[in-house]
This record gives sequence, C-alpha cells and structure tokens, in this order.
Amino acid sequence: MLTFLFQPTFPPSELDHYPALMRDLDAAIAHARKTVKDGPRIEALVGGAYALQWDQRDATLRDAARSASAAGLLILLIIALTLGRPRQIVMVFGSLVAGLVLAFGMTWAVIGTVNVITAFLLAILGGLGIDFGLYFAARYRGIAAQGVSRHEAVERAWQQTAVPAFMGAVTTAAVMLLLVFGRFRGFAELGAIATMGIVATWL
Repeated sequence: MLTFLFQPTFPPSELDHYPALMRDLDAAIAHARKTVKDGPRIEALVGGAYALQWDQRDATLRDAARSASAAGLLILLIIALTLGRPRQIVMVFGSLVAGLVLAFGMTWAVIGTVNVITAFLLAILGGLGIDFGLYFAARYRGIAAQGVSRHEAVERAWQQTAVPAFMGAVTTAAVMLLLVFGRFRGFAELGAIATMGIVATWL
C-alpha cells in the first residue's frame, strides 16, 4: 500500500478548488492503471479533512435542496387551501419566489456563496416570507366578499395589514441582524442572509 499526502494551498473550509484536485488525482490513477497493465489492481481511497469537508458539503446541499423542494410544495398547498383561486395563488406564490430570488441574488452580490448552515435558509425564508402575502390576500378576499369594489377592497386590505406585516418584518430582521456581529462566520452569514431575505420577501 502506498500513502500519498497532499497539502493543498487552500484551507479545508474553501473547497472551490477541490473538484480540480480530484480530477487531477483521478487522471493520475487512470494513467497508472493504463501504464501498469499487468500489475496488481489499483484501488484508491481518499480521506482526510478535505474529503470529509467535501462530503459534508455535498450531503448538506442535497439535504437543503430536498428541504427547499418539500417546503415549496407545502407552502403552495397551504396557499391553495387558504385562497382557492388560481389567480391569487399565482400572485402570492409568485411574489414569494420573486422575493427569494432577490434575497439570494443579494446574497451572491454581498457574500458570494452559502455555507452548510445558511443552505437551509431557502426553506426557512419561504416559510417566514409567505406570511406577508397571505395576510394581505386573505384580508382582501374577506373584504371583497362584502361586495365592495376591487379598488376599495385592495385599499382597505392594505390599510389593515401593511403596518402589522411591516412591524413583523422589522422585528424578525432586527433579531437576525444581531447575528451579523458574531465572531463565528457561519452565524454571521446566516444573520446577513436572513435579514436580506426577510426584507426582500416583505417587499
């Protein structure tokens, strides 16, 4: 058995270059198998902090994608059961999706990436952000059922829900903002993304 020790120039927490390192390693192993045709079977096992971090990151992102998909379907079901009308469902869910796209676009511009903690924020922000749209749409539906015009129903629903929704968003965003000042980078990024996400979904 031969053991090769690699010391990459990037820390284990920054894995952007890890796939290139693995491609080079696979190419070297393939070349060895091709060159030593009659030699013993070559079996390569990769371990260490870098491989562990990559496996953890890969598993976390898969779990985050599954949780975001499940959360999206659950939120859509709740909207459908609450509002019923296809047009309102599309408007409320579409507003939430637009807010999440804006939030993670801001994340990409400010932070650049997500970590193993913040990867699950898509599902969390979806659950928090849908409240704002549901408040307004449900109140509008109740007012419109009284026989008033659409314009008046929108105006009254906005007057009744704007301030509570805004205060809820401000309160949640303020609490999340406190995490930004933490020393641990994972929590600091979580606070920044959550703050931007709450503001974006409220807008």
